[in-house]
Amino acid sequence: MNTRRYLQNRPQQSPARMFSVASRQALGVATCAAMLLAGCAGQGMEGKRPTGVTVTGASNPSAASGTGASTSSGTSTSDAGSAAQRTAAQPAAEAAPAVAVTDARFPALDAGWRDVGYRLDWVGYPFVTNTGASQIAQFAVSGNTVVALDKRSVVALLDASTGQVRWSTQLASPLTRFMGLAIDPSDASRIVASSESEAFLLSASTGTLVGRERFGKVIGTEPVLDSNLLIAGTGSGEAIGHRLGTGLSAWAFLGVGSFASDPVRLSRTVGMVSEAGDVLFLDPSRGSLVGRARTYGPQASAPISLGDAMVVASRDQSVWCFDENGTTRWRHRTPVRLESQPGLAPLASGNVVVIDVIDEGLIALEASTGNVKWKNTTAGGNGEATLVGVRAGNLLVHSGNTLYVLSPNAGRIVRQVSTEGIERFVADKPVDGNLFAITSTNLVGKMVVR
Repeated sequence: MNTRRYLQNRPQQSPARMFSVASRQALGVATCAAMLLAGCAGQGMEGKRPTGVTVTGASNPSAASGTGASTSSGTSTSDAGSAAQRTAAQPAAEAAPAVAVTDARFPALDAGWRDVGYRLDWVGYPFVTNTGASQIAQFAVSGNTVVALDKRSVVALLDASTGQVRWSTQLASPLTRFMGLAIDPSDASRIVASSESEAFLLSASTGTLVGRERFGKVIGTEPVLDSNLLIAGTGSGEAIGHRLGTGLSAWAFLGVGSFASDPVRLSRTVGMVSEAGDVLFLDPSRGSLVGRARTYGPQASAPISLGDAMVVASRDQSVWCFDENGTTRWRHRTPVRLESQPGLAPLASGNVVVIDVIDEGLIALEASTGNVKWKNTTAGGNGEATLVGVRAGNLLVHSGNTLYVLSPNAGRIVRQVSTEGIERFVADKPVDGNLFAITSTNLVGKMVVR
C-alpha cells in the first residue's frame, strides 16, 4: 500500500480521543519534571550536614562548643574549586570499602587517657560526603591550621581551635595521585599540595587556588619545602628543585637508581636515598653535591633527621647514620629486612632513635653512637609500631589498637590505653604536643595536653 492511499483511508480519531492522548502526554511530561526537580533538591541537600553522625558521650554532635564536636555544616567552598569540581563524577582509581555515615563515631576514650595526660577537645568531619574507609591520604598541622587531603583529591582546612571546617575544594580528578601536602613554614598563609606532575598553591584563609605549576619531571616522593623551593626525587633517578612562583626547575641532580623514599631536610643539606642505595646530601639552593654514601639495599621508609646527620633504615638489615658529608657515623645490624618507619625521640638524657624490628621488638638506639639502649618485645616486634612523640618525659608508641607509654631509660611500659578505631596519630610538635587522631571513618579528633 502506498503512503498517500494509507493516509486517505486511515480511521479518523475523535476530538475526545485526541484530547485524552494529549492529556496523558502532558501529565507524563509534568511527572518527569517533578521527579527531576525532586532529585535535584535531594542532591543539593546531600552533604550539607552529617546526619546521624554522633560522638560517643555527646548529646549533640553538631554543636561546636560544650560537647567538643563540630561539623562541616554551613562551611563554604572556595571559587577556586568550582572548575575542578566538574571532574568529581569520575570514578575513583580504587573502590574503597563503604562506611555508612550514620555509623561514623569517634571511638570512646577510656580513663587511661587522663593518666597519659590528654583529653578530647573536639571531633572534626573534614569529608562528610566521602563514605569510603580510610580516605584521608595526607594530613598536616601547623599553629592554628589543620589541613587534610582525601583520596578523591579534595582538600579541607579545619580550625585547630574548634575543629570547624573553614573551607574545602577539589583540586583535580579523583584519579590524580598526590605525593605531599604542606603548610609553608616560611609563609603560613600558603598551602602547597603536590601531585606527581604539578604543585597547587592555595590561600590558607580562603582556599582560593592562587597558583598551579607543572614540574619538569614526574616526581615519585613527597617534596621537601625549603623557602620557595620544592625538592623531590623522580622515578628516573633525578633529584629536582622546583622554584615556586616561576614554574621553572631551579636545578636537577642525577643519582643512581630511582627515588621512592622521601627526602629529609637537615641543617645544611637535603638528604635523599635511592632504591639502589645511593645516599645523597645536596645543597638545597643549588643542587650541588655536598656528601655521598651508600647502603646495600632499597628503603621501605623515609629517613629521619638528626640535624647534622641522617638515619636510614634499610632493607639490607641495617640502621645507618650518615653525617652530611657522607661519612658513616654508625651502623646497627639486625637479623631481618627493615621495613618499619624509624622515629626520633628528643629526651633530656639524649636523643633516641626508635624502630620496630620484626621478631626482636621495639629497639631504642642512642642517636650519637647507635648503641642499643633498650628493647621492648611487648610494644613492638611485629614491624607496625611507630613513635608518636614524647609526653612528660615518656615515649608514646602506637602499635595496632594500643598506645604504649614507655619509660625513656629502660623502655618499661608505664601504662597502655586502647586506640581501637584510630588508625594513626599526628603530633603538632615532638615534645608535649597536642595529638590529632585519625580514624578509619575519616574523623579527626584533637586531643590536648591536660
